[in-house]
Amino acid sequence: MDWTIKTLNKSIKKWMNTTVPFQLFDVMHKQKPNFLSLTKKESVEGSVLISEGSFVENKSFKQTGLFLEAHIGDDNQGCGGSAIGADEIANSSKGIEREIDTIMDLALKNALLSYVINSANLIKLKDRRFINLSNEPIVEYYEDVNNNEDTVLPTKEEIVKLEKISEQMYNLPHVQQTGISVDSNLMKRWFVNSEGTKIRTKNFRGGLYWNILIRNNESELQSLKDSFVYTKKSGWNQANIIQKQLKQIEKKINLLYTAKSLESGQYNVILNGSAFGTFMHEGIAAHNLSGEYIAQKIANTFEAKIGKQVMPEFLSISAEPRMKGGYGSFKYDEQGVEAKDTILVEKGILKTFLLDRPSAYDLKLPNNGHSRVEWVVAESEIGTKALSPEPRISNLVIQTHQEVSERDLIRMMLADCEKQGKEFGLYIKSKSGQVDIISGNFELYPDEIWALYTNGKKELLTNAYLLGDPFSLLNSIKACSNNYQTSYGHCGSTDSGWVTTQEIAPSAYFPNVSFQKSITKALSDKLIPGK
Repeated sequence: MDWTIKTLNKSIKKWMNTTVPFQLFDVMHKQKPNFLSLTKKESVEGSVLISEGSFVENKSFKQTGLFLEAHIGDDNQGCGGSAIGADEIANSSKGIEREIDTIMDLALKNALLSYVINSANLIKLKDRRFINLSNEPIVEYYEDVNNNEDTVLPTKEEIVKLEKISEQMYNLPHVQQTGISVDSNLMKRWFVNSEGTKIRTKNFRGGLYWNILIRNNESELQSLKDSFVYTKKSGWNQANIIQKQLKQIEKKINLLYTAKSLESGQYNVILNGSAFGTFMHEGIAAHNLSGEYIAQKIANTFEAKIGKQVMPEFLSISAEPRMKGGYGSFKYDEQGVEAKDTILVEKGILKTFLLDRPSAYDLKLPNNGHSRVEWVVAESEIGTKALSPEPRISNLVIQTHQEVSERDLIRMMLADCEKQGKEFGLYIKSKSGQVDIISGNFELYPDEIWALYTNGKKELLTNAYLLGDPFSLLNSIKACSNNYQTSYGHCGSTDSGWVTTQEIAPSAYFPNVSFQKSITKALSDKLIPGK
């Protein structure tokens, strides 16, 4: 057992025997905590930025953070809870123990206050907001966190290669700006709770991102971008791949230069694998299938629908945190529960939600270990706030049980266009979108919009985004292809921050989808002609 585990465990034992006094009417009470957990994290981050062919910055920094959770209450109703995070702390046994003592004092008082307030609310309302945890096995799991621990940046030789690539991009026709960045993070975690679980893990994540900004023939700015993510340190060496893509990138730039805007309207649409994966992530699984959102009635799209058909019977979706090498993979979640590959929807039937310990208890479902958070705090409008774990997606896999070829999927769409008197259908490539949890409105932002005409013509369009109700869109899917694609990203949440995700999905055909034309503005002529 290393010194960090010993220090966290020592503090847990000490504070579990501490009482918090409070007086109710004329009776003085002294309440001990029901549950405590402590997490220490060490983060080593590195970033490289190259712009217009020139090196801008290369930086690496380390930080140590602490997160604690305290519950006080009773076995009948449940507990009040408090979560506090702190970063920039001393990475020593003495420093961590003193930091715990400082913030644990406040956490226990806040937890008791939460319990009292929740109890008082029951006088007027049947609104139970107590915390209860699902019963879970005690775990002891230790990974080696000391091998190759501090290398998070490319070598000088690799940076020079990327500079040359950026310069070549900048010299392409119509290009105004280019940027290449490399971001890497090595995260080590130590977790201990009052039930006896002790965990030590490590993960490495990173990405190489490039972006080109061009000025089109209408003097509007348009962007072209792509990214490569990795879970091994050799992954950032993607210069050769980008080099091979330069001629294809130049062709896309020339097409984008003259591309017309897509007008608002209803279109027959095929989402390629990355776009369909993004739709299923943002519109369905990542937020609307959160057990916490369901239990707290924040999202109700899939409330009370377990065992019912929620999508076409030829579709199944699963969350697979145990996937080897997955960008969103992990073995144990942030509450010390073993992560489980989970079928969320099987042949159109909803089976379960993404769960953590409180939501598993509240919904009376087996916990599948999807509590996630990356760092311990984040900046907000009112200052630094703690980031608390909550159910989040990991690696999302969408499977079709009734597939056609990609060519036949396109033929199906174009046949419908001919029947409906439409000149063309759309083929969409995308890796970004968002959903409003309260209203359920979904938007997908295309990287490429291709108009496929019934006469065989193909045209690149731009300046539009897909919008609609994800549940209605989901049930309008007519067919999927056997062409699967893998995409990667980062999913954000107000409460738990950003987490790494991955999607594997086939292309999917949606008849009659709404697109909204984007508002764009033309730039004035340059004072000095040229770039």
